[in-house]
Amino acid sequence: MPQNRSPLFVAVINYNGAEDSIRCLVSLNESSFHPLRLLLIDNASRDNSVDQIRRALPHVEIVQLTRNLGYAGGCNAAIRTALGHGASYCLVLNNDTVVDTHALGYLKETADNHELVAAVGPRIMDYTNRDVILSLGGEVDLRTGRGRHNGWGKTDHRTSNDLRNVAGFLDGSAMMFVLRNLDPIGLFNERYFMYHEEAEWCYRARRAGFRLLLDGRAIVWHKGRGTAKVTDPRVQYLTQRNRVFFLKEFASKAQWLGFWIRLPLEVSRRARPDSGTHHPQGKNILNAGHMARGLIDGLCGGERFRNQYRFE
Repeated sequence: MPQNRSPLFVAVINYNGAEDSIRCLVSLNESSFHPLRLLLIDNASRDNSVDQIRRALPHVEIVQLTRNLGYAGGCNAAIRTALGHGASYCLVLNNDTVVDTHALGYLKETADNHELVAAVGPRIMDYTNRDVILSLGGEVDLRTGRGRHNGWGKTDHRTSNDLRNVAGFLDGSAMMFVLRNLDPIGLFNERYFMYHEEAEWCYRARRAGFRLLLDGRAIVWHKGRGTAKVTDPRVQYLTQRNRVFFLKEFASKAQWLGFWIRLPLEVSRRARPDSGTHHPQGKNILNAGHMARGLIDGLCGGERFRNQYRFE
């Protein structure tokens, strides 16, 4: 494979997750690709993550943010650091991932050999069930603002090793940015904090005329929900707010109108008891409240309810 004198930076975003971050960084240490610079972006963790990681892996460069900027801000910090060191590429990873030995070489080879590429992604596989696909890229339904991952839940029969153009977004748990093409696209929109942030960047990149590629030879295993849980009120608020942000930017007028016409039915379903589950109706009504606050802040473009949720 061709070697580029400019370093490849690989950045892991950590927030109170030393054990996962160390496991991810150890897998990167075993990469067959060189030269390689490892970077940890710590999103103002409140535990002793940084000390643990520094003791376990003293060669890893650590950038400690003074406040939690979310995944979007963590990615931007990683990209800025890589640019400051003259890197050509920056792979940003969720800390609850493990990277295959040959993945970095495949990703860089693909980026080297194709023009007008904004980012290259690997095949994302389930950490626990290693043969199950989590993402081969995805698309956002512009009628609902919800993302769908290609291949999700399917068993891989070694048919996903090809190189493919992605028409929507790459999974944000592992994206390698082609830094020479970054200026016309810009960095992540930090208003998103987390959720939809990678989709917004990818759609913006494609709108600017760049391509997104998925190299199925490169494999990353992802646990998922390593930092935030789906039942967390902050997650419910952000997912609703950010899908409205996204639709505002990319949906057509007809899609935007249809979203709001269908929305009352969706909210009413959230307020009903879940048939066959152990969740009481009160909890569902509470969930609908988080949803409503997110939708209002998304529509108004403000932060009216954001201060009700702690993101530190």
